[in-house]
Amino acid sequence: MAALTALALLAGLAGCGQGVSDEAQGDDPAKSAVTIEVAQMSYSPSTVTVQVGESVTWKFDDGNVRHDVVSADGSFKSKIADGGSYTYTFDKPGTYAYSCSLHPAMTGTVVVEG
Repeated sequence: MAALTALALLAGLAGCGQGVSDEAQGDDPAKSAVTIEVAQMSYSPSTVTVQVGESVTWKFDDGNVRHDVVSADGSFKSKIADGGSYTYTFDKPGTYAYSCSLHPAMTGTVVVEG
């Protein structure tokens, strides 16, 4: 069953020309501590808290509207996408502000506790 789910996910991502799938870290979204929805011109939830070593996945699902995830400190950056997902593992404690480079009013924060 897991193999069929994985194949369906890959087939769906292949159909999304601008989709992003775990491109920076090679992390498994299923192992993420938190998933943030990128939809309706916002990140939801906009603030999350994770522990050092945990991953956050941003799931792009805003129709044909393209977005990305760019940290203010340059520690992570996704590709611009209108589908798929981006996962990043946080290895240092701190507060990480991020935004969409195409829509600067879209902002969020990841708090990493050590």
